[in-house]
Amino acid sequence: MGSPGNETKYSKAEIELAEKQAKESLALVGFAFNKTKNILEEEVIQERVGKPIKKGFDTINKLFSGG
Repeated sequence: MGSPGNETKYSKAEIELAEKQAKESLALVGFAFNKTKNILEEEVIQERVGKPIKKGFDTINKLFSGG
């Protein structure tokens, strides 16, 4: 860390560019999270969890109903 009187000064253009880059980075992270959420909901939960559970319940229902 620098001494208290030795602070770096940034121009308005540098600050604006940094803000733009930060917003773009956050937008990419948001896109990645949304894509991951959709994959989890549509592919993983429904296909890999939901279908086997439904199959299990169907099997149990057949056993209890005498089918």
